[in-house]
Amino acid sequence: MNKIIFAAVVLSGLLVSMLAFLPTKMVVAHAENACSEAPKPFGTYGLAVEGFNNGGQSGSLTIDNFYPLSGAGTFTFVPSSPGASSGTASRHLFVNFGGAVVTPPISDTGPYFQNPDCTYSATFTDVGEVWNLITVEDGKQVKFFVNAPGSVVAGTMVRQRSLSLREEDGPDR
Repeated sequence: MNKIIFAAVVLSGLLVSMLAFLPTKMVVAHAENACSEAPKPFGTYGLAVEGFNNGGQSGSLTIDNFYPLSGAGTFTFVPSSPGASSGTASRHLFVNFGGAVVTPPISDTGPYFQNPDCTYSATFTDVGEVWNLITVEDGKQVKFFVNAPGSVVAGTMVRQRSLSLREEDGPDR
């Protein structure tokens, strides 16, 4: 009888151990596949930005030592290869900083890549900015937050449709 009880306890322990690991493996497998289904930024997006920055030009307006910031322009994503989750981001922005128009307009490029949590980041090292990006509406919009010391800037980009852009030209239309 003791051998039967011992075998039942061992078998129960093995079964409980296997069940304990089963949900973890399922979650990991799901997380690995989640980013492959996330829409990728592609093409040119129009955007408007509003926010604040703690630096500025002389004679600019301030609100508790922060300067109002606004602008509009385009942001273009070019994948490193068709369907890739990384590539080059280019931006061309007209900016007003504390009432002073920034001239010439901001026009630069930097790399973008997909993060493990399925968001994207674009880095513009020349000005010390990282743009945190979340694709929504099947990639037709990108929500963004500019991560730079002394800045509070966020907004939404909307993909622009050119006459030459067809669905088969890139991922996620």
